[in-house]
Amino acid sequence: MPRGIAHPLAPLLAVAALLTVAWTFAIAPLQGPDEPAHFNYAQHLAETGHKPSVYGGPHPDSSQTANALVQLNLSQLAGVFDARPAWSKLEERHFDETIKTLGRKGAKDGSGPNPLAKNPPLYYAFAAVPYWIGSIGSFWDRLVVMRLASGLLFLLAVTCTWFAAAELFAAVWPRVIATGSFALLPQMTALSGAINADNLLIAVWSAFTWAALRFVCRGPSVTRILALCALAGASLLTHGRGIAILPALVIVLAAGLVRARPGLLRTARQLAPGLALLAAIALVYRFLLTPTGGAYGGEVTLTHGGALTIPGFISDVWQFYLPRLPSMAPSVGAGYGYRQMYIESFFGRFATLEVGYSSLVYNLIQLACGVGLIGLVLAAAGRWSTLRRRWPEVVTVAAIALSMIILLHVASYRALVISADPLITGRYLLPIAGVFGLVVAFVVTSLRPRVSALAGTFVLSGLLVLNLGGLLLTFTRFYG
Repeated sequence: MPRGIAHPLAPLLAVAALLTVAWTFAIAPLQGPDEPAHFNYAQHLAETGHKPSVYGGPHPDSSQTANALVQLNLSQLAGVFDARPAWSKLEERHFDETIKTLGRKGAKDGSGPNPLAKNPPLYYAFAAVPYWIGSIGSFWDRLVVMRLASGLLFLLAVTCTWFAAAELFAAVWPRVIATGSFALLPQMTALSGAINADNLLIAVWSAFTWAALRFVCRGPSVTRILALCALAGASLLTHGRGIAILPALVIVLAAGLVRARPGLLRTARQLAPGLALLAAIALVYRFLLTPTGGAYGGEVTLTHGGALTIPGFISDVWQFYLPRLPSMAPSVGAGYGYRQMYIESFFGRFATLEVGYSSLVYNLIQLACGVGLIGLVLAAAGRWSTLRRRWPEVVTVAAIALSMIILLHVASYRALVISADPLITGRYLLPIAGVFGLVVAFVVTSLRPRVSALAGTFVLSGLLVLNLGGLLLTFTRFYG
């Protein structure tokens, strides 16, 4: 590994590690997004060797988790801002006695219904390892070790983002900006301190971004295509939203092969191992791991009793970003749009998404993003010849981002027809946060050197301040 590549990564990883540990302890136990359900899935898999049920079963939570939620007041925290965990010595002693009385049986009886059991099992199989390591100690030790394991996935994602940036930028400074914009994103670091399958999905997509850029920059080979297909398979086995990687994979392979123009026979030989592996994983995913019989719980199709249409979807997406045109019917998701997704919940909605910054802070973030978007347009215009020459890299980055965004809009449109929940939040964009970092680096380094240094410092220091502010808000919420 060249020294010039490795050296600046170390301090970025150190800061990222400190932040993920801080978030691990700032968020009260079982107060991360859907954390009880994620924990129960991992616990049931670790204890019994099989997944909980999506719809059946007598207990959605194991007896251990249920007692933790009730006895220590953890189930009353969400949405009740003056509620606090019960942490007196008497209450803790009573809970410890309950856990001893329940024994191992109390860890095995969370068989469902668990709505997250529709998720494929890869993350939960990973989480079973820290679960058993933490079982050497108390119930809380187990929870902390599992959270810290999510932090390791975050550090892996940070590393992959660094090497993805190294494929695009020869200089060190843009790599620092790209990786720092990823590693210091408050929503990212907060999620890394919780038990959540999105942490593995983020790591897989970050690795895929690196592998995809390496493929289009350096040309096709059996190992590079195999790596891309293996990561795509891992995405399928991690989360329903992981299916969004498939269109990105197709576009990336096409871009790399068009640039390299290998012969037909050579192309077939290079593609065969990777596609065979992906096909095997896809068959397992489709027939064994999707209990509803459809990808992402059946939420990626526009078929719901005729209520979903292509024009309706286009109208819904338009109104998500732009004012409604006179010819359009009002969107069923009116009131929830790009600000809620790209500004508030992408940059920071913490714990059970109830802890956030003030409106003023979100306004400033939105202003900064608006300036950055204008900067992107100007930078693209000013460096158009470079972008045209490096069109495979541009197509790759765009395909990775748009594949996830389009999937989220399809799922949201389908959900809004049958409920009031838009089923779309900025947290779901975190698998493509590496693309966000690459774009920030492109814009900042398009400026003159002195201005670029100031702008990059402003971006990274601003994200760090947001992180520290989010930590303070969250800690005060639960322990103040």
